[in-house]
Amino acid sequence: MASAASECVWQTTITEPNADRIDSRAKAFGASLLAFTLLASPSAQAAPPAIGRLEVSTNHCSFDAPSAQDLSCHRIELARKTDNVLRLRFTGESEQQGQDRSLSFVAINPDQTLPLSCDRGRCRLTATRWQGAVVGVAEALTSTLGIAEGLPKAWPAQGSCQLERRRFSCTAKVSTGEVFSAEGRL
Repeated sequence: MASAASECVWQTTITEPNADRIDSRAKAFGASLLAFTLLASPSAQAAPPAIGRLEVSTNHCSFDAPSAQDLSCHRIELARKTDNVLRLRFTGESEQQGQDRSLSFVAINPDQTLPLSCDRGRCRLTATRWQGAVVGVAEALTSTLGIAEGLPKAWPAQGSCQLERRRFSCTAKVSTGEVFSAEGRL
């Protein structure tokens, strides 16, 4: 039985770990971890775009869409989407009680700074004049609780939005030939 037990034993050699080798591996791992942390942290990368929105209640607002003529609106939302893209949303009551209708214009102007300055999602109006080309229009219905009533409609469009002394106005024509417009004072 002793011979069977001896055949199952492997010969092993016990060695002390090489301290220099472990130290160099630890340093390499630490340097890699530091580089990864610096690259992954937002402060090391380019600053995130200053995006956000400004929402203002107003009594001086109206919009005109083919599905709803001359409606008053009570809220204007300006949303900075990128450094060059601004969405202007005009929201007011629909023809049907208990519903709100919103009309949104997406405008760009790569040659001019957007009229909004944003920090951590909050924005303020920083210009008295601005103009941008409209590239899209969207229309949506929601309940007064903000729940969508059907699917929004959106179209590519051509037109312009402009700011003149805290008054925004937008007009755009979509591919079907219909014209959408809105204006409001902040």
